[in-house]
Amino acid sequence: EGHIKYLKPVHSNNITTRAKVQPEEIDTFRTAIRNKQKAKIIQKSTVEDSEADTASEFSIKYVLFPE
Repeated sequence: EGHIKYLKPVHSNNITTRAKVQPEEIDTFRTAIRNKQKAKIIQKSTVEDSEADTASEFSIKYVLFPE
């Protein structure tokens, strides 16, 4: 599942992207996998223009189901 917000247009080839997941979410995700439980994690990303203003925000949810 994913969501995106377009906050402003980017009029430059000079952009920066950033992606992060909170460390505690990674630990919870790994523990759920080890315990053969449903595991989910949310990654948040941004695109910034040449002035370091956020132009768009992404939120992506990954889910793993045990066999």
